[in-house]
Amino acid sequence: MEREPIDLDWVSLIKEAKQLGLSIEEIKTFLSNSEVYTSKQQPDTKLSKII
Repeated sequence: MEREPIDLDWVSLIKEAKQLGLSIEEIKTFLSNSEVYTSKQQPDTKLSKII
């Protein structure tokens, strides 16, 4: 089974969200409701600007 490469932009966004004090559950909720995530497009902005 081949693993997909890690998207460093997403890693950066998750780290920023954690630095802002968001919990993992809050991040998951945001991503599950986000048009950016559900459409599989790459984010072109920082999470702090989206929230």
